[in-house]
Amino acid sequence: MADAIPPHLRYLAELAETGRQTTVKADSVRVMGDQPLQAADMNTKNNPGFPTDMQAQYMALRRRRGT
Repeated sequence: MADAIPPHLRYLAELAETGRQTTVKADSVRVMGDQPLQAADMNTKNNPGFPTDMQAQYMALRRRRGT
């Protein structure tokens, strides 16, 4: 993601929990991974926590019970 403001992207740690590698530069963020996504738990919080408007996308990573 070019022209980003990395300090505003405080949820990058949550992406790392899914097996993604992040490279942060002064004005960009690169997210990469060659393995399948891993499920990870999260909680939405008020700013500066994990944003509630990203919850639906992140929930797609949740592992189904029994799998």
